[in-house]
Amino acid sequence: MKQKIIFWALTIVFALSSCGKDDDGKSNRAPEITSTSVNAPENTTEETTFATIEATDPDGDEFFFSLDASETMFQITANGDLQLKSGQQFDRATATQHTVNVTVTDEHTAESESAVTINVTEAEEETNQAPTVNNEVLEFEVSEDILDSETIGIVNASDPEEQTLEYSVVSQIELIEISETGELS
Repeated sequence: MKQKIIFWALTIVFALSSCGKDDDGKSNRAPEITSTSVNAPENTTEETTFATIEATDPDGDEFFFSLDASETMFQITANGDLQLKSGQQFDRATATQHTVNVTVTDEHTAESESAVTINVTEAEEETNQAPTVNNEVLEFEVSEDILDSETIGIVNASDPEEQTLEYSVVSQIELIEISETGELS
């Protein structure tokens, strides 16, 4: 009987001394969110990552992110990719800022929470805009006996991004050609 009491006493002491410690004998510390303010363009589409929340764990443990289950506008992946939920969109006329409470939890269930501010920025412009033809009228008069080497007219165009333009004639008539500089002949 005495041996049973000593065995249970040692088991309890061992169990209590190992509570709250990792395998290396140190207490597990919670990870910390390091990004507390992010920007998101107003034209962000639903379920597209607009920011990645960053965190560190002082113990080097792996961790994952989550949001409160009651969050209706945003979702976050385990890796910290912040997205609009399906059916949601930003509207700068209504709100230029949103706050969301992000929780980061490590593999030992230590966690911390931080309020992250989302600043809604003006919509990003399309990356490629169409070139514009600068001529007011694209009509050219041609005499019947024009030589095929003579210039009929010049198509003057420009590109907002200053990219190199390529000209082509879209026609069933094979009598007209256009050069790289926009000269019709």
